[in-house]
Amino acid sequence: MNYLPHNWSRHIEWIDFHTHDKRGEAHVLRVLSLEAEDAVHRIAFQEPNMLFTVGLHPWRLDADQSVFNRRLNLLKSLAKRQHVVGLGEAGLDRLHGPGLECQCKYFSAFLSLADELNKTVIVHCVRCFPELLSIKKLFPDRVRLMIHGFNAKTPLLEQLIQHNCRISLGAQGVARDDVMNWFRLHPEYISSLCLETDDSGLSIKTIYEQAARQLQISLDELSQIMKTNFKTLFEFE
Repeated sequence: MNYLPHNWSRHIEWIDFHTHDKRGEAHVLRVLSLEAEDAVHRIAFQEPNMLFTVGLHPWRLDADQSVFNRRLNLLKSLAKRQHVVGLGEAGLDRLHGPGLECQCKYFSAFLSLADELNKTVIVHCVRCFPELLSIKKLFPDRVRLMIHGFNAKTPLLEQLIQHNCRISLGAQGVARDDVMNWFRLHPEYISSLCLETDDSGLSIKTIYEQAARQLQISLDELSQIMKTNFKTLFEFE
């Protein structure tokens, strides 16, 4: 279980669920995504309004099993640090990285670690959603996945949500009328929505403003929804 400071939401207006932007910003809580080796020194220092996820991105995987095992052990050690709230990025990519069979084997090992440590996983997935869902079925629903940077059609969106995945939208995602209309017309699934900047360089407030317009709700209402979703996703008290 992760713990937030008392009255944390009073000075936080916006939550960036997944970013590579290392800058601090007043009133924004960032979840900074780091590769395992990059995290060793970065997470040693407590930074205001900054939490971390640490991962093994599929683009940077080594097909050598011994190399992967060594990196996974490093990740396991880092994941126990106080301000590390999740694992990732991790996932599957048909266009980059080692062969898909190798990636699937490694992703299964990654989810096993997430289950052992009770950590949420930030997922990078490119053209591999059937494989992703096939692997996810091997693990209990307590293994929480957030699909970051979702930018696909609504049938896939609905399928992922039905498999208990959270969906994180960045600038491209919130600009999609079909995706945002689906959430607007299915408010019972708004608890599955997250918002992120990833590596866009945009302000997270810009993402929220676009999402609020598309959902036809106020910024304040959207901010409160995201705070609730954040606490549930990362199992905060």
